[in-house]
Amino acid sequence: MLPSLLAREIQDGLKHFLRTGFEPSDPLFAGVMQRFTEDESRWMKGPYLQVGLPFRTGTRGKTFFDNFVTEHPGHVHQELAWQRLSS
Repeated sequence: MLPSLLAREIQDGLKHFLRTGFEPSDPLFAGVMQRFTEDESRWMKGPYLQVGLPFRTGTRGKTFFDNFVTEHPGHVHQELAWQRLSS
């Protein structure tokens, strides 16, 4: 499925959920959720997509470099790149 279409379906589902689940029954507040959800810029950001790839943790940890310690341990692909750059 295309991410843009999936994002639109999720947004439409959220609107429907908010309108049907939280619309006040008081006539004074009738339509408040309808008006709120119509202006998406007030409550919806994105869509954002995060792809969490299964990176393997490297063997050297935070001490790959002799001169300094990295904040996070490197992954295998990073250690390979660092090795290529240092040779």
